[in-house]
Amino acid sequence: MTDEVCRRWRDLLGASLLDRLSPEERIGLEAHLDGCAECRAELAELRPVASALAAADPAHLGTPPSPPAELADRVFAHVRTVRRLERRRRWTLRAGAGIAAAVIAISVAFVVRPAPNPEREDFPFTTLPAGVVAKATLYRRTPGVEVWLQVQGLAPGATYAVWVERSNGERVRCGTFNAVAGNAHVVLPSTVRRPDTIAVGVSDSHGHVVMRAPVAPPKPPSRRHSIRAPASPDARPAMDLRYSDHEEAFRTEARDWLRANVPAERLPVADTREGFEAHRAWERTLHAAGYAGMHWPEAYGGKGASVVQQAIFVEEYLLAGGPERINTLGLNLMGPTLMVYGTEEQKHRWLPRILSADDVWSQGFSEPDAGSDLAGLKTRAVRDGEAFVVNGQKIWTSYGAFTDWIFAVVRTDPEALRHAGITFLAIDMRSEGVEARPIVQLDGHAGFAEVFFTDVRVPADQVIGEVNDGWSVAMTTLGFERDAPAASPARYLRAVNDLIGAARARGMDGDPVVRDRIAELYAGAQAYRAHALRTLTRLSRGERLGAEASMTKLLWSELEQRTYEFGRDVLGPYAEVLSPESPMRDARLWNAYYWFARAATIYAGTSEIQRNIISERVLGLPKG
Repeated sequence: MTDEVCRRWRDLLGASLLDRLSPEERIGLEAHLDGCAECRAELAELRPVASALAAADPAHLGTPPSPPAELADRVFAHVRTVRRLERRRRWTLRAGAGIAAAVIAISVAFVVRPAPNPEREDFPFTTLPAGVVAKATLYRRTPGVEVWLQVQGLAPGATYAVWVERSNGERVRCGTFNAVAGNAHVVLPSTVRRPDTIAVGVSDSHGHVVMRAPVAPPKPPSRRHSIRAPASPDARPAMDLRYSDHEEAFRTEARDWLRANVPAERLPVADTREGFEAHRAWERTLHAAGYAGMHWPEAYGGKGASVVQQAIFVEEYLLAGGPERINTLGLNLMGPTLMVYGTEEQKHRWLPRILSADDVWSQGFSEPDAGSDLAGLKTRAVRDGEAFVVNGQKIWTSYGAFTDWIFAVVRTDPEALRHAGITFLAIDMRSEGVEARPIVQLDGHAGFAEVFFTDVRVPADQVIGEVNDGWSVAMTTLGFERDAPAASPARYLRAVNDLIGAARARGMDGDPVVRDRIAELYAGAQAYRAHALRTLTRLSRGERLGAEASMTKLLWSELEQRTYEFGRDVLGPYAEVLSPESPMRDARLWNAYYWFARAATIYAGTSEIQRNIISERVLGLPKG
């Protein structure tokens, strides 16, 4: 491992021993430790220190030494510098959230408008010793509030306990601090949720309350976002789900443009060279109109649209019958990954060409013996001067026979542990030694390919991130991928309506079994719609989904399979014989959807993998 890679993970070692890492940080750290003996050794050295600190009694530690007078100024100067750097990185969070929102388009002309949810609240102390100046700040966290306390004027060297008071009067201890030189700046977590918090306080070593700050109830949502009082005792409360005027104007603009520009005739299928180039031309049309990189920051040529605008566009695109998008891997995966890990030269080289579809990318992760188990990959890359020589095979590569570039993970250190020794490479598909063989599927289409690499020379400046740290880069990419394939609820509601029409045409609408199955699918589509609304609400607040995105993938992929499987039951013999007498509108497309739905529970993480993620990282269940 390079010093830079190790330095990034070493900063988290102490937090891991104190159980203060997020699930994503813990997974990344564990993967790094698998392949780094030095960091494992350092963690082992820190473990006794953490145990000793946990067992120490602050009341018997004696008088601590006073820090240098200039230490506080130096620390806060460094904090200000780090915060400036963090502000530059914040767009990466918006990119991840933007991708998720762009693909969770809602199915009706409403969206939950979230109430203001301020993360920070300041409260003054009403009980305070003479000569003491203090301020309490609460941050809403999971599972409870986080207390930030700044105090001046306490007894030097004395030990104090910080607590949060519940609405039932119970005081829940957060931790202790030592007032070095009479001053303290403390950050402590708690398990008390914000609505149940009525006060924050500090007690001395004898349990006497020294300071107390009453905490006002959370502010109610604004009128526009709140549940209005019912007009009568029998009326149900209603939520105001209106779009803003600005968002309605954007919807009208997008709808008008799509109505005027979506091709009247369906484009040829994209799994032929002719069809692929026709779809590339459509991608360029979207780019010219500013609709290609909706979620990309404006600094990189994108539209910088809000998550609600992205959802609106996807919904309108679906309803307008827009052509299949062939540039999604570049726009949703490679582009955002470059924004996080790419050098300035790499960003300048590839990002504009991704937006314009001059370069269309495919994904080189899966191998014959490494599908969901990505760490089992065998494709090798050996350093040879200023290049890597790549040998191996990738499979199930979307549009692999037609794309210009492929981003691939390869093994560069075969002696390292499974998650280490992996590097993320950008490979030109026109390089000598690259062979893409189309995979013809049962429906006659060839949307996937096997890609073989035989002594392919890849310049070293096409490494994304650090050599041997490709696992971290790939996990970031997969984080984008987990959200990118999500489908609009409108698609399934429209499919249910098509099923109703087909059942009536075949005289099956009176069959109780058919009616029950259609009702079940309709309820499933509405449940997914409600989930999408909730997800969009969270994204519009600036929240991150993390492992919970696996629930979205599980919901839509299994709903998709059930919907199109039952469609074949309703169609009967017409499911395979695509005749003009078919009772299904656009039966050929429905048939293609059925076959593609077979893979929905496999790509972007199998349903089994998604359930493991949900059980371990969302529900907190033990492994095994």
